[in-house]
Amino acid sequence: MEKLILLRQKYVGRFEKWQDKRIEQMGFINNLLIGLSSLLLFWLIEGGLEGKLVQLHLISSWTAIIAGVCLLLSLLCGLLLARNRLSDFQKTVNLIRMESDRAAYLEFRNETKAKEKEDEIKENKEKIRKIGRWTWFLINAQGILFLLGLLILGGSVLLKINGF
Repeated sequence: MEKLILLRQKYVGRFEKWQDKRIEQMGFINNLLIGLSSLLLFWLIEGGLEGKLVQLHLISSWTAIIAGVCLLLSLLCGLLLARNRLSDFQKTVNLIRMESDRAAYLEFRNETKAKEKEDEIKENKEKIRKIGRWTWFLINAQGILFLLGLLILGGSVLLKINGF
């Protein structure tokens, strides 16, 4: 039994380490895509407003608009993702507090309060699961929209440079 407890503690530590890494990397990717989307969007608007890109016939107006919309939506997904993650962290902290309260009620044999907390915990876990699904949807959408905008913009420029 002791070996099992030690083994579980070992894996819990590994899980926590990699969970922290995953959260850190998601934040990095989110910030990177927000920065790159902003940069490309600014470059597109700057070139589009002055007409440099269109005057040089590097891109058509429609291509600029479609790429701009993709980049703007990518930026919006990134901002929503950041807000969603904050909500996730807040609900997770509340869940930990509820579980602590439930454990205290069980310790003092207050079954009624413990049952109430158990119901709150189940409800909160479901909310956290939904937020988690949205988090992954938003980061995937952010990446796909960024790549789509980049491909439309870059592809259009490359095609024009090569004479197509």
